[in-house]
Amino acid sequence: MKRFVVLVLIIIFACGMPIQASFSAPMNLEENNLLVDIVPLWTMINKVTNGLDISTNGNVSMFSRISTYSEVDNIRISAHLQRYEGGSWITIKHWTQDYTGSSALWTKNWYVNKGYNYRLMTYFHVSKGTSEESTILISGTKYY
Repeated sequence: MKRFVVLVLIIIFACGMPIQASFSAPMNLEENNLLVDIVPLWTMINKVTNGLDISTNGNVSMFSRISTYSEVDNIRISAHLQRYEGGSWITIKHWTQDYTGSSALWTKNWYVNKGYNYRLMTYFHVSKGTSEESTILISGTKYY
């Protein structure tokens, strides 16, 4: 009987270790210098990209692109040109465009003032029937 109790305790202890580990505190990714790709599980949106570049005269060239797994009823791209000012990002100009199909590309040029950091924040929204998906993408920062 004693052997049975010891065996049961060993099994309980062995099974309990993974459960305890799964409830441990999340790791600080910066502290451990780990890179993690976070991949959303979209059912309609396949891929989104955006970006901006600034020429020497302050002309900002921007783009936002989306592709879906199949045709959807509506694709909405809402692009926000932002400037870092006074400790926060402010939208200085925004555009919204609707599309149909399975992909969309939005492009725009705009002139900006010198002495600031700029970025493009894009809201992507797709709908098909009663299903909807949305995401936000922020470009890298450019100084002009």
